[in-house]
Amino acid sequence: KTILKNTTKKIDFKIPFTFSSLDKVKKRSSYFKKFVGFSKKSKLGNLLQGTDTDLTREDYLAICLNGLTFSFFIFLILTSTIFILIGLNKPILSSLVLSLVFSVFIFFSRFVYPKVYMSRKQKEIERNLIPALEDILVQLNSGVPLFNIMVNISSSDYSALSGEFEKIVRRINAGLPQIDVLDEIGKNN
Repeated sequence: KTILKNTTKKIDFKIPFTFSSLDKVKKRSSYFKKFVGFSKKSKLGNLLQGTDTDLTREDYLAICLNGLTFSFFIFLILTSTIFILIGLNKPILSSLVLSLVFSVFIFFSRFVYPKVYMSRKQKEIERNLIPALEDILVQLNSGVPLFNIMVNISSSDYSALSGEFEKIVRRINAGLPQIDVLDEIGKNN
């Protein structure tokens, strides 16, 4: 049995323009879950699986909608107050347009973030893939068993790649077959 220290190396998944933890944001946006679509198959759902969070497609869309409405009302109050104080013509109409633009920007920033996150993670993995493969080849030629090589890679400093190998080692230690675990991790990445 191999015991790994709990130092998962990964890029943190932090939704843009949020100041709370994912659990708090998820709880606050639960009201908006009834407004999201019922289609279960989506690319967003697949992307969220690779983020190592427990967010579902519905949870994430509810968070995006919550951010849209909250930011719209905050910007509306702020801009209308400022526009009224400076004496702008049609301050309410101007603040409505400006608030809508800013809140839609925040919505789309949040909506595309899982894709951006996965792209960064894939680049981080690819950057360290060649040195890790060279390390694996040297260890294989030295007669080190494959599982021990995976443990060594997971505890090395290969950034997100080491984190993925750590997941592999944990699942194999849990009793899952090596082939199935490697297949699943390969599909997710």
